[in-house]
Amino acid sequence: MPPTPIKMFRSSSLALLVTVLSAAVLLTACGGESAEPTTSTARQESAPTLMNEISFEAQLLPLLNRNCAVCHMGEGAQGDFSLYPEPYRALVAAKSKQSDLPLVTPGSVESSYLYHKLMGTHREAGGSGALMPFQRDALSEQQLNAVSQWIAAGAKNN
Repeated sequence: MPPTPIKMFRSSSLALLVTVLSAAVLLTACGGESAEPTTSTARQESAPTLMNEISFEAQLLPLLNRNCAVCHMGEGAQGDFSLYPEPYRALVAAKSKQSDLPLVTPGSVESSYLYHKLMGTHREAGGSGALMPFQRDALSEQQLNAVSQWIAAGAKNN
């Protein structure tokens, strides 16, 4: 009898294969046509939801502690600006000492001097001094996006 090119699957291997194929079919079906067409407009409308997810307490405060508190804490803080004892009040609607812009203007990234200092556009915004954080690595794009989204969403104390 000639050898057969097809190996026989053990029942456990066959069951695994059927499970994997079934999952693939289900995933493909779920990613197919939906009752409501997905458009770029629908995707854009969901973007504000992402902005509301930025939390001052959970995301911004740890970022400030890691990158800013070293220089801007308590008496003798650099630039005569201290984040503590109340970091939120120190930032939101507070006047900058280097620019006519407030540090954080809820709902307006472009009118928030803090964002310009972090981006390096502070001089174009009528400010002075150095890019922040000073003599440290600049914030990552993800960190800058978090700051921007938090401000744009109203700079809530959450």
